[in-house]
Amino acid sequence: MNTTVYVASGLKNARRVVEIQRALEGVGYTPIYDWASLYVRASNGEKFCSLTEEDEIRQEAELIPLAGVLILVPPYRRGAATEYGIAVGAKVPCVLFHDPENFPGDDPQGPFHDFPKAIHGSSCVASLGELLHAVSTILKAGGAR
Repeated sequence: MNTTVYVASGLKNARRVVEIQRALEGVGYTPIYDWASLYVRASNGEKFCSLTEEDEIRQEAELIPLAGVLILVPPYRRGAATEYGIAVGAKVPCVLFHDPENFPGDDPQGPFHDFPKAIHGSSCVASLGELLHAVSTILKAGGAR
């Protein structure tokens, strides 16, 4: 069973993404690329990444199709929307995690108003418990097709 996950979001959500990834790791899932921890460390004065932006995008494009599921956490911008597009193209199931407690008032689906219908097996959830359940269900069903 593929137990890898990719969490896509905006850079301003890096700390929340780290929390989500730790919760996922706590139940046996592995982030395929931990960009958020790199970014959080950079905000504390460490070097963010030795890759050029082009190399980073190439790396993400190679890793996302290998993930069992992609989790999209609003608010996000162009980068996460691109990562979502890569997942759609690679038939990687996606979960939109709209957390109204931490981000009240945000449009949970933004431009993806038909998100749950976009890919077979995709869903929209609003709590960490629902997220863990959705990821577990998708990965047990085989994850990426």
